[in-house]
Amino acid sequence: MFRILSILLALNFAAVCGFSAPAWAASPEKQEILRLTRLSDRVAVGEVIHVRIEVTPVGVYTVATLLLNEIFKGDRTPVIEVRLPGGKLGDRTFRSPGGLRLEEKQRVLVFLSGDRLTGSAEGAFYLDADGRAVRNHIALYNQGHEELNRYEWKLGDIRKWIAKATR
Repeated sequence: MFRILSILLALNFAAVCGFSAPAWAASPEKQEILRLTRLSDRVAVGEVIHVRIEVTPVGVYTVATLLLNEIFKGDRTPVIEVRLPGGKLGDRTFRSPGGLRLEEKQRVLVFLSGDRLTGSAEGAFYLDADGRAVRNHIALYNQGHEELNRYEWKLGDIRKWIAKATR
């Protein structure tokens, strides 16, 4: 009993003195944003202004050109290209598990390692008009079944977490 009271008293003292919670106490969403920020060369918000398909000896890629309007980390170049595995070529669609699609006029938050998304589809969020960052993962299964997993986070919270990670 005394040990529990001592722990509670210590936690209360830490809170009153302004000590922040340890990293393990952060929400899973915050931990993920901190991890993606740490692993990425560049973190930015931008608009997709052009999309093209590129065929290489190793596969089909969608290359999206982004006009960046908010750069949190990395190179300040305002126009970049992001390469995503898969794409539509003629009447055939090539997809990778966990893949995503970028289309012209979409606003996105991207975490980049070079010209690729950090962690594949983990490294991109679609931004909506209501201030939410939305992540859509398309899960592909062996039988051709497709499932969409959707996650929504507040963009304002993500901005704060990125700022903390880049200090």
